[in-house]
Amino acid sequence: TVSLIVAAHNEEVCIREKLENSLALAYPREKLEILVASDASTDRTNEIAAEFAAQGVKLIPVAEHLGKSHAQNQAVAASTGDVLAFSDANLVAARVPFS
Repeated sequence: TVSLIVAAHNEEVCIREKLENSLALAYPREKLEILVASDASTDRTNEIAAEFAAQGVKLIPVAEHLGKSHAQNQAVAASTGDVLAFSDANLVAARVPFS
């Protein structure tokens, strides 16, 4: 199983696209856990990420802005995957077909 940990701080402009892209990965959904490590976001990042809860996305809201590493560590503690993968919220896979 893989836990994908998405680091986010005030990423309301891109978090939706990132989560949609992550949910569309060509990887067995039952083996993919997606966690959003929200580093004390003050915009709508948490609200938008929470909209994906029904699809299995877990929001890990960190109350105090202590930096990316701290937020990621909180998500690591909450993760269940055998393998951990880390990504920033503003990174989305290219939509280029493989040949």
